[in-house]
Amino acid sequence: MNGWNRIFVVIAVVWTLVAPFLLVTENNRPAERMFSSCSDLAYQLYGSSSSRQLDMDRYRAEEAKCSEAFVRNIVSVPETFGAMLGAGDWRLGGLAWGFILIPLALLWIIGWGGGRVVHWIVAGFRR
Repeated sequence: MNGWNRIFVVIAVVWTLVAPFLLVTENNRPAERMFSSCSDLAYQLYGSSSSRQLDMDRYRAEEAKCSEAFVRNIVSVPETFGAMLGAGDWRLGGLAWGFILIPLALLWIIGWGGGRVVHWIVAGFRR
């Protein structure tokens, strides 16, 4: 195995270990934004000293609703790994595998094609 192949193997291993965490982070971003806006709205309506209806019980109830929606919509790392192994949501597993394999395949194809083009150009100057 030459040096370029070894570099690709190292990149592939690192990407395979890091990609599920990046996928979970990106997948949970809309749920986190929704929780933040819901929580802020509940605070502005019922929990702030400048709100029209200062009612801490109602604020806590609204905050609990926001938390329940957040927990229902969030994707965890163990859930993602389970889906990748076939236990759980098959769409999440397919998305995770695609998120891992498609960039690696593109990197391999582009790297190989670029190497062949450079080799072809250099061979033209050797004559």
